[in-house]
Amino acid sequence: MLWPKRALIIFLLACAVACAGWYYKQLPDASANYQTIVISRGELLQVVTASGQLNPVLKVEVGSQISGNIDKLLVDFNAPVKQGQLIAQLDPATYEANFIQAQGKLANAKAGLELAQLSAERAKALRAGKLSPEADGSVAMRRMRSPWKPSCSGILIHGSEFWLQIMAPLPGAQPG
Repeated sequence: MLWPKRALIIFLLACAVACAGWYYKQLPDASANYQTIVISRGELLQVVTASGQLNPVLKVEVGSQISGNIDKLLVDFNAPVKQGQLIAQLDPATYEANFIQAQGKLANAKAGLELAQLSAERAKALRAGKLSPEADGSVAMRRMRSPWKPSCSGILIHGSEFWLQIMAPLPGAQPG
């Protein structure tokens, strides 16, 4: 029985030596790997990796008192600008349509006034000839004297592109 016990011990020792040899073979080389290059003059660069938020020294919100779709955007975000420089242009189509509509309302109101004047003159002439009762003449005169105000609020002067432009209120920061 001694023989199988010795064989087992020898086998375990041989396995331990084999494992130790394999482990040492897997270890990296102890010798250092060096890279060499020729010395030359050049720029020294330093890369900084950071996280956070950069805030401007002066931030200006640009808006307008009228609203509309932007037709032309002439400046990119963070681009340097000069005071009074054209930044954006609004689409004039809506305002031109409102202007044409207001012109139509004004023409309609003028036509209504002219009709009231003609009716008053006709009633006056008929009353002078005693062909019309007194009440018809007074109704026509009241229509003519009543204040006529066409609703033309918000009319822009035709061709006034100035109100459809957004200008820079302050000069922007110059790079560098």
